[in-house]
Amino acid sequence: MPKIFNIYTTGKFERDYKKFCNKDFSRRNSVKTFFEILRSNPFSMALRTHKKYSKRKSLIYSSRVTSDLRILWEFENECSILVLELGGHSGKNSVYK
Repeated sequence: MPKIFNIYTTGKFERDYKKFCNKDFSRRNSVKTFFEILRSNPFSMALRTHKKYSKRKSLIYSSRVTSDLRILWEFENECSILVLELGGHSGKNSVYK
């Protein structure tokens, strides 16, 4: 039986989601699809997940939602994922600051 991860979000992610997706149905659908894939396989090729290091020098992961939308997340424990941030790949809204 495949492992299903529990997904938790931060307040920062919730604010980012409202900013980027509130009036954009296409982006909301993309984020919904992202979460469905993340729950079952965080390293799916569709997400293009790769390692990053946060400002605190801790290991986090970045995954692709759309061509210019990324989500940063980390493993909380062996069965939980904490979604940290949503933002652009580049520009002033980049998550890679």
